Amino acid sequence: MPAIEPLKQPGYEYPQSQTNILPKLPVRALVLAPGSGGKSTMITRLLVDKQFYGGKFSRIYWFSPSATVDDGLDPLREYVNKLQDQEEDPTFHDDFDPTFIRKLLDRQKRSPSISKGAAPKRDSTSRSSWTTMRTTPLQCIGRVGF
Repeated sequence: MPAIEPLKQPGYEYPQSQTNILPKLPVRALVLAPGSGGKSTMITRLLVDKQFYGGKFSRIYWFSPSATVDDGLDPLREYVNKLQDQEEDPTFHDDFDPTFIRKLLDRQKRSPSISKGAAPKRDSTSRSSWTTMRTTPLQCIGRVGF
Protein backbone atom coordinates (compact mmCIF):
# COMPACT_ATOMS: atom_id res chain seq x y z
CA MET A 1 0.00 0.00 0.00
CA PRO A 2 1.47 3.44 -0.91
CA ALA A 3 2.35 5.77 1.92
CA ILE A 4 0.33 8.95 2.25
CA GLU A 5 2.60 11.89 2.96
CA PRO A 6 2.03 15.65 3.04
CA LEU A 7 2.74 17.53 -0.18
CA LYS A 8 6.06 19.32 -0.22
CA GLN A 9 5.45 23.05 -0.12
CA PRO A 10 7.75 25.99 0.31
CA GLY A 11 7.63 27.00 3.93
CA TYR A 12 9.31 28.92 6.65
CA GLU A 13 11.81 27.67 9.17
CA TYR A 14 11.45 29.21 12.59
CA PRO A 15 13.80 29.06 15.55
CA GLN A 16 12.35 26.55 17.99
CA SER A 17 12.18 26.12 21.73
CA GLN A 18 15.19 24.51 23.41
CA THR A 19 12.89 21.93 24.96
CA ASN A 20 11.16 19.07 23.17
CA ILE A 21 8.00 19.24 25.29
CA LEU A 22 6.58 22.36 23.63
CA PRO A 23 4.87 22.42 20.23
CA LYS A 24 6.96 23.59 17.29
CA LEU A 25 6.43 27.14 16.03
CA PRO A 26 4.27 28.38 14.50
CA VAL A 27 1.56 27.13 16.83
CA ARG A 28 -2.00 28.01 17.82
CA ALA A 29 -2.88 27.25 21.40
CA LEU A 30 -5.87 27.47 23.70
CA VAL A 31 -5.17 27.81 27.41
CA LEU A 32 -8.08 27.11 29.74
CA ALA A 33 -8.17 27.33 33.53
CA PRO A 34 -10.43 28.87 36.18
CA GLY A 35 -9.81 32.44 37.37
CA SER A 36 -6.42 32.79 39.08
CA GLY A 37 -5.45 29.43 37.57
CA GLY A 38 -2.09 30.65 36.22
CA LYS A 39 -2.97 31.17 32.53
CA SER A 40 -1.30 34.58 32.20
CA THR A 41 1.66 33.49 34.30
CA MET A 42 2.25 30.42 32.13
CA ILE A 43 1.89 32.32 28.84
CA THR A 44 4.19 35.10 30.08
CA ARG A 45 6.83 32.56 31.11
CA LEU A 46 6.62 30.83 27.73
CA LEU A 47 7.07 34.15 25.90
CA VAL A 48 9.87 35.56 28.08
CA ASP A 49 12.07 32.57 28.94
CA LYS A 50 14.69 31.76 26.28
CA GLN A 51 14.48 28.04 27.01
CA PHE A 52 10.88 28.22 25.80
CA TYR A 53 9.76 30.82 23.21
CA GLY A 54 11.71 33.87 24.46
CA GLY A 55 13.27 35.74 21.54
CA LYS A 56 11.30 33.83 18.92
CA PHE A 57 8.68 36.46 18.06
CA SER A 58 9.09 39.73 16.20
CA ARG A 59 6.11 41.29 17.97
CA ILE A 60 3.88 40.41 20.90
CA TYR A 61 0.31 41.68 21.24
CA TRP A 62 -1.68 41.03 24.42
CA PHE A 63 -5.42 41.70 24.48
CA SER A 64 -7.18 41.58 27.85
CA PRO A 65 -9.60 43.81 29.77
CA SER A 66 -6.83 44.24 32.37
CA ALA A 67 -3.83 44.26 30.01
CA THR A 68 -2.56 47.71 30.98
CA VAL A 69 -3.13 47.35 34.76
CA ASP A 70 -2.34 43.68 35.53
CA ASP A 71 0.85 43.55 37.68
CA GLY A 72 1.27 39.90 36.71
CA LEU A 73 2.25 41.06 33.22
CA ASP A 74 5.19 43.16 34.48
CA PRO A 75 7.78 40.52 33.43
CA LEU A 76 6.34 40.62 29.90
CA ARG A 77 6.33 44.43 29.93
CA GLU A 78 10.00 44.49 30.96
CA TYR A 79 10.87 41.91 28.29
CA VAL A 80 9.08 43.81 25.52
CA ASN A 81 10.59 47.16 26.58
CA LYS A 82 14.11 45.70 26.66
CA LEU A 83 14.16 43.54 23.54
CA GLN A 84 11.49 44.84 21.22
CA ASP A 85 10.81 48.26 19.75
CA GLN A 86 7.05 48.57 20.08
CA GLU A 87 6.70 52.18 21.10
CA GLU A 88 4.60 53.08 18.06
CA ASP A 89 3.02 49.63 17.92
CA PRO A 90 1.90 48.91 21.51
CA THR A 91 1.92 45.43 23.01
CA PHE A 92 -0.89 45.70 25.56
CA HIS A 93 -4.52 46.43 24.68
CA ASP A 94 -7.48 46.65 27.09
CA ASP A 95 -10.01 46.22 24.28
CA PHE A 96 -10.20 43.61 21.58
CA ASP A 97 -10.10 45.79 18.48
CA PRO A 98 -10.94 43.88 15.27
CA THR A 99 -9.77 46.85 13.16
CA PHE A 100 -6.33 46.73 14.78
CA ILE A 101 -6.14 42.96 14.23
CA ARG A 102 -7.12 43.43 10.56
CA LYS A 103 -4.31 46.01 10.15
CA LEU A 104 -1.81 43.58 11.68
CA LEU A 105 -2.90 40.81 9.34
CA ASP A 106 -2.82 43.10 6.30
CA ARG A 107 0.67 44.33 7.21
CA GLN A 108 1.82 40.75 7.63
CA LYS A 109 0.47 39.81 4.20
CA ARG A 110 2.43 42.69 2.65
CA SER A 111 5.65 41.58 4.33
CA PRO A 112 8.38 40.91 1.73
CA SER A 113 9.38 37.74 3.57
CA ILE A 114 5.93 36.25 3.06
CA SER A 115 5.73 37.01 -0.62
CA LYS A 116 9.22 35.67 -1.25
CA GLY A 117 9.08 32.78 1.24
CA ALA A 118 12.23 33.99 2.99
CA ALA A 119 13.64 32.18 5.98
CA PRO A 120 14.67 34.00 9.17
CA LYS A 121 17.99 35.82 8.90
CA ARG A 122 20.60 36.55 11.53
CA ASP A 123 20.92 40.21 12.34
CA SER A 124 24.41 41.46 13.18
CA THR A 125 22.92 43.95 15.63
CA SER A 126 21.12 41.28 17.64
CA ARG A 127 22.16 40.36 21.16
CA SER A 128 24.48 37.30 21.29
CA SER A 129 23.04 34.60 19.07
CA TRP A 130 19.45 35.77 19.37
CA THR A 131 17.81 35.45 15.97
CA THR A 132 15.74 38.46 15.08
CA MET A 133 12.47 37.79 13.42
CA ARG A 134 11.93 41.22 11.84
CA THR A 135 11.96 39.74 8.35
CA THR A 136 9.67 36.81 9.14
CA PRO A 137 5.93 36.65 9.59
CA LEU A 138 5.98 35.21 13.12
CA GLN A 139 3.95 37.29 15.55
CA CYS A 140 2.35 36.35 18.84
CA ILE A 141 -1.16 37.61 19.33
CA GLY A 142 -2.78 36.78 22.66
CA ARG A 143 -6.42 37.20 23.51
CA VAL A 144 -7.25 36.77 27.18
CA GLY A 145 -10.43 37.20 29.17
CA PHE A 146 -13.01 38.43 26.65
